[in-house]
Amino acid sequence: MASATIQLQDISRSFRRNPLAVAGVVMATVLVLCAVFAPWIAPRDPAYIDLPTRLSPPSTQHWFGTDELGRDIL
Repeated sequence: MASATIQLQDISRSFRRNPLAVAGVVMATVLVLCAVFAPWIAPRDPAYIDLPTRLSPPSTQHWFGTDELGRDIL
C-alpha cells in the first residue's frame, strides 16, 4: 500500500511541475464528458430535414437556430 501512495505522490508532483499536462488532462476530460452526454447535449438528428422551420432564429427548440434545410445547427 505504501508503494501506491508513493506512486500517486510522484504523479501529483509531475503534474505540479508541468501545467501543460494538467491542461491536457482537463481538455481530455471535457471531451470525454461531452461524448458521454452527447445524446442530452444535442438530442436532434443532424440529418433530419424540416423545411417549415428553415432559417429559424435561436429558440428553445433549436438553441443555435436552423440552416437553409431546417436542420438543427447545434
